[in-house]
Amino acid sequence: MPLREACHVAIQRNHPSKQKLWKHVQARQLESTGVVPVVQIVSFGSELSNRAPTFDMDLSDFMDGDKPISYEKAREFFCQDPSQKWAAYVSGTILILMTELGVQFTDSMSILVSSAVPEGKGVSSSASVEVATMSAIAAAYGLNITPRDLALLCQKVENHVVGAPCGVMDQMASACGEANKLLAMVCQPAEVKELVMIPSHMRFWGLDSGIRHR
Repeated sequence: MPLREACHVAIQRNHPSKQKLWKHVQARQLESTGVVPVVQIVSFGSELSNRAPTFDMDLSDFMDGDKPISYEKAREFFCQDPSQKWAAYVSGTILILMTELGVQFTDSMSILVSSAVPEGKGVSSSASVEVATMSAIAAAYGLNITPRDLALLCQKVENHVVGAPCGVMDQMASACGEANKLLAMVCQPAEVKELVMIPSHMRFWGLDSGIRHR
């Protein structure tokens, strides 16, 4: 079942020439070939989890010639700075869409992430970020992706880009779950059986065991 807490992601598309760039990104572009599409991410709540509050990259970093880079190279890219490894959950959705669906991104993107889902406590905080980000990108670019397919694509983000060998239950709950309902599903091959109404007199609480997911 979904938690009451949610992750929200907002995305703004801009032509590369009209994107308002951070100063160090601007300097990087001046040193290179000029104006190229970039991704700039701001994540709220970073002070609570010892990670950098911002991340940026040129979209060309995801290309190897005329093809997307391999997932292995992407993992190495995001592992360069431990404080910015969290960006793999967000930017990784872009690479997955490029590789799996052949989507071409020529615009720059500004992405804002705000999540109230507790991190590292086994309640699918990573899946919520992946699903919220990919849903926002799909909406911004007019991509028609079913909730089930979205969940499977987000699992690939975690498996191949982040490098965490998770199943698909968390992503399915985030993408297909509904308030006040239990999601009955089979994880292999990720099929929703039914949504079961929770009686109104029942309440659920999650207790923090203090044992961290990592």
